[in-house]
Amino acid sequence: MTSTINPETLSGERIEELQQIAGDHMFMHAVQINDWRGNLKVYVRGEGVWVETADGQRHLDAMAGLWYKSA
Repeated sequence: MTSTINPETLSGERIEELQQIAGDHMFMHAVQINDWRGNLKVYVRGEGVWVETADGQRHLDAMAGLWYKSA
């Protein structure tokens, strides 16, 4: 499955707004809040196991299948 947000339509201001919203509402159970709050990524595209941030970084979504099936 591929889902895309056009990164060119995201201004720096909009990215900061999305980071603020995420920081106010997300619960990251595996890390301390101060460790990730200032370093939130805005993902704009995903294809297969790869996701891409608004600033063009590409990451392997290794956590996506973690809760998919009990082994």
